[in-house]
Amino acid sequence: MSSGVRFDEGYSNPKSDVNELLPKLFLYARPMDQAIFDFPSEKVSGRDFHYMSLDSHVLGLLLRRVTGRNIADYFQEKLWQPLGAESDASWLTDLYGTEVTFCGLNATLRDYAKFGLLYLNEGKHNGKQIIPQSWVKESVLPDRPDMQAGATDFQENAGFGYQYQWWIPPDTDGDFVALGHRGQFLYINPKHQVVIVKTSAAEQSLTSEARLETIALLRAIANSI
Repeated sequence: MSSGVRFDEGYSNPKSDVNELLPKLFLYARPMDQAIFDFPSEKVSGRDFHYMSLDSHVLGLLLRRVTGRNIADYFQEKLWQPLGAESDASWLTDLYGTEVTFCGLNATLRDYAKFGLLYLNEGKHNGKQIIPQSWVKESVLPDRPDMQAGATDFQENAGFGYQYQWWIPPDTDGDFVALGHRGQFLYINPKHQVVIVKTSAAEQSLTSEARLETIALLRAIANSI
């Protein structure tokens, strides 16, 4: 999330880049892999944290280039089947069948919880190491000062730290969370060995205050078990 690309992720602004991106894909039939080139660089990459959905899609593009496979098939082989998912999942694609890797992974609450348990158990499921333990640990420990909990200023997630698609709540005691649009939470608390999934369909994206209130609730639940 430090590509230096100029991209407005403001969910509350109907004219922001992120809110105009999906209409480009589905109303004007732009391929997602081409739409990313609509946004030029404005800063040196690798220096300043700036959360944007665009970077997540480029990460998916990189994965497709390296593996030579589409995201859904690779995901099924490397994660969904080894994880023992109970239900099928689906992924939003553009009109050309390319997965939009910054959003649109649809799964059941129980299967999201299974993924949370995989991280709680440092990448291991039923005695098998599905994700390297070193990667799991690295992915939830912000490694730059500007990405520490309390240092980021991204609108809806202000106050959270960030590392490799995970958000780190302020005053963390080792807990971390995946935050989705309009109230989705996958909360993991290793200290208390608790995983909590919250699926939602809020009319608007949550404010940072509402997200922090939800984290306080999830922490209270974890502390009481």
